[in-house]
Amino acid sequence: MHEICLVQDGVLKHSDIGVVWKDYPAELHDWLLKLTEAYDLTFPLDDKPVNLVPCLMPEKQPDVSGHGPYSSTHS
Repeated sequence: MHEICLVQDGVLKHSDIGVVWKDYPAELHDWLLKLTEAYDLTFPLDDKPVNLVPCLMPEKQPDVSGHGPYSSTHS
């Protein structure tokens, strides 16, 4: 059986953790997430319920020109 990768472009949604770690008791999921953060395997985003997983990010960098706090299009 082919499973769909729930971590798309290196982004692990907290809502998918129950599926990602389905073989582990639900009461361990928060601890497992904190463990991945402690060992710099994942990185939380301050204002979003997601963690970045660098080893699962695409190799090609996205074009972010025109975005961000120093761009001329930023308001």
